[in-house]
Amino acid sequence: MKGHEWLLMLVLLAYLAATMGYQAEIFFKVKGGARGGRILLLGAVVLQGIALVGHTLALRTAPFANAFTAANFFVWLLLVAFLLVEKPRRLTALGAFVTPMAFFVSLVAFAVRMGRAGSPARFDSPWLVVHVVLIGLGFVGLGLAFCLALVYLTSEKMLKTKHVTGTFRYLPSLQITDQLVLQSTTIGLALMTVGLAIGFYGGMTHTFIAPWRDGRILLSAFTWLLFALYLCTRRLLGWQGSKAHWMIVAGFAVFVLTLMVYQFRP
Repeated sequence: MKGHEWLLMLVLLAYLAATMGYQAEIFFKVKGGARGGRILLLGAVVLQGIALVGHTLALRTAPFANAFTAANFFVWLLLVAFLLVEKPRRLTALGAFVTPMAFFVSLVAFAVRMGRAGSPARFDSPWLVVHVVLIGLGFVGLGLAFCLALVYLTSEKMLKTKHVTGTFRYLPSLQITDQLVLQSTTIGLALMTVGLAIGFYGGMTHTFIAPWRDGRILLSAFTWLLFALYLCTRRLLGWQGSKAHWMIVAGFAVFVLTLMVYQFRP
């Protein structure tokens, strides 16, 4: 492995430790766990940023030019977004759901990396770069919505089963969580909409691959449709509560499929 890949391996271990810290405090009432997890997360995000910059400079290509770095770039964006909202919105509990996702995606990326290196993609058009970045940012918004939906479902289950433990005090109210899910989904879907539009436009008028021949674009579009269905059913049919949030979970499962297809593509 190259230097920046060893650095990303260290980051992977830091994400595992941060996951243990957040979950130790949220679910097992270990005081200081979340604080330690946050410190580890901050350090790991800085190191991951340095590694991605090093990769970009070494190969003279974008930090999302192959499956391995694209996954790490997504994780980096996701955690930066989480750290920006954690304190202002008092979303410590969200860390117990975001950090395992970051660890899982990074672990899968390393597993694929060990199998084959993958050649960097070429970005001959600046519009293609804009397309990929917007799709990535859109997935970050949807990823946060997924984690917030899990927070909502966890809190709701505790209330319904009357099994309210010390964990409950870390969870935001159902109303606040519901609004955050809606906001994250709306922002993520808006970014994806613009990104997909650029992708289709570029496929028709520039040097991109035709969008109907790119499975990743098609799966991204299908993911968009699922989350758009959530917004439509919420606004037109008034769906809320667990039914709506299970739709978010199902929609993000399609995102995972999209990522797997991207990583294991021939």
